[in-house]
Amino acid sequence: MKNKKQSITATIVTIGNELVAGDVMDTNTVGIARALRRIGVQNIANTSILDDEGGIVRSLKAWAKLVDIIIITGGLGGTHDDITTQCVAKFCGLNLEPSPEVMGTIIAKGLAGGGNATAHGNATDHGNATAHNLATTIPLQYKKTYMLPKGATVSSRGMGLVHGYVVASDGVGDGVGVGDGVGDGVGATRIYVLPGVPREMDYLLHTFVVPHILRNNTTLHSPYDTELPEGFFMGVREPAVANALDALFASGGEFADYDESQITINAYPYGVYMRLNVPNATSIAQGTNITPTMFNDVVDRVQDGVAGERSVAPPTKVTVNSTTSATGTSTTGTSTTGTSTTGTSTTGTSTTGTTGTTGTTGTSTTGTSTTGTSTTGTSTTGTSTANRELPYPPVVKGGGTLPQILMDTLSKHNVVMTVAESCTGGLVAGMMTHMPGASKVFAGGVVAYSNSIKQSLLGVKMHTLVEHGAVSEQCAQEMALGVAKIALNNDAGAGAGADAVAGADAGAGAGADAGAGADADAGADAGAGAVAGAGAGAAEHVAESGSRRPVVAVSITGIAGPDSDTEKGGKPVGLVFIHVAICSRGNNSNKLEVLAEYGCQYNFQTMTTMLHGDTDVPEPLKVLGRDTIRNASVNRAILNTIQLLQAHFTTANN
Repeated sequence: MKNKKQSITATIVTIGNELVAGDVMDTNTVGIARALRRIGVQNIANTSILDDEGGIVRSLKAWAKLVDIIIITGGLGGTHDDITTQCVAKFCGLNLEPSPEVMGTIIAKGLAGGGNATAHGNATDHGNATAHNLATTIPLQYKKTYMLPKGATVSSRGMGLVHGYVVASDGVGDGVGVGDGVGDGVGATRIYVLPGVPREMDYLLHTFVVPHILRNNTTLHSPYDTELPEGFFMGVREPAVANALDALFASGGEFADYDESQITINAYPYGVYMRLNVPNATSIAQGTNITPTMFNDVVDRVQDGVAGERSVAPPTKVTVNSTTSATGTSTTGTSTTGTSTTGTSTTGTSTTGTTGTTGTTGTSTTGTSTTGTSTTGTSTTGTSTANRELPYPPVVKGGGTLPQILMDTLSKHNVVMTVAESCTGGLVAGMMTHMPGASKVFAGGVVAYSNSIKQSLLGVKMHTLVEHGAVSEQCAQEMALGVAKIALNNDAGAGAGADAVAGADAGAGAGADAGAGADADAGADAGAGAVAGAGAGAAEHVAESGSRRPVVAVSITGIAGPDSDTEKGGKPVGLVFIHVAICSRGNNSNKLEVLAEYGCQYNFQTMTTMLHGDTDVPEPLKVLGRDTIRNASVNRAILNTIQLLQAHFTTANN
């Protein structure tokens, strides 16, 4: 039975043979569920069903007994299998009649027989009787579009010909209905019916459905006033967050009596989201529901509980180099001996493999500074190859996607981003430019799939390709520094964002395809990301002109598969190198200065790599394995960039 006094519940039903068969991805459910969550409606289930009258009616009958709101998408067109409206009418016991609103749209678009909007006017101006008369002028193919259940509340317009509508049902589904079908019926289940085309559905969801729900449920809140909070634990594994949350609620403290089930934990490849859901009727009645303020306290406590946990997909090799000193100005910020001859650092200790305040090998604890500036300026021990990552940022309250968090970080530190991608083929650039406002922090990029493009556009040395291959830490570092030089030479640091540049396609043979061809080192070029070198030779990159705004350059190179040549001693599928470098022009505007670098090697495991050696690997697994590696590479590259930016600027500002 429904409990209308305590919470508003809903379900989403998407209709279409193509959805059930897996031919089309159901994105409508995601958008609707998020919209319901924002206004405080508890969505309890999602269902996809065939274009089948019996199945649709049975589904409506079952859900109408359990929820207050049913939102249906799909099946509103004019083809033989578009039967949603007739099923809704049958379930509610309502006749179909011409809709003046929909006919007005058809006429306005000039689709009525031989006429247009001027000749026929809007059907709503003539009354229902005229609507019946006008129906004779509209081609039969549109009849399913304008014939709607009697008394339905219809949207004033739609993105196309199809309008949305809502009717009320008594939940019995015996064909009797509740009278006139008006969607404002008190105590009735309201059924909202929307088109299946995503852009048409989105428009009607936000202009018709959400406002209608809010008008009829005064206890709900506007989605533009508030939103249930989120917390994003970057780089942490799901069990660590779950254990910390369980321990908090089991500790007998201030949260012991509250409803832990209201908090959802969702694992992603790059971290864990913790979200506060709409409270259920029981928790509201018992006063055990968690408020947004309480949730933020829970997030802080869980953050303490996961401190020091190992990250998801840790790298197999890490190199860190930082050239920023917290106590002065130095070209490398690292002492060659561990003792400074010119100054004393109050923060002068750094653990191996982690960016510290002055370097990665330690600095002075003695000495007196007269100038605050290093007299040596160059480090010979500025890198570390210990298997230790940079620290992760603290939990991100409010959530947001990983690219959004990166964009906020870039904006916060006034840094512009550029990318050099091999196996990921522009996926990083695509994720960044997908977001509004990206042009303020994203300059562009190069897709360097072949060795020839790596050489000609990014300046990767022939020696590097011959000795180490395109899938190597050396190549990844040169790719990152090369694209940083391009960005600075083109005044990317001035803040004028540019569209990402799709690099030239790899020609036949020169460079390794992301899994199909072999690189100069006999390994397939899938994106072996970068390992941070000591920055040797970085000063050789000459920047011609431009501003002093720092650029963070990201490169990815590795082997996405499905093929490799490990039997010949080559590199395995899943081997990926990611390199991130923060660069500027420095005091000498003609030189590229590398401020900090972070390089990681990964050996991503997929279904393909697990089945390596089997002669009969199913083709779908090969495709999934390749996509898994590419997506993991993109996520790790974005995450690594956030890590380096935080470590570098936290150090520089201390």
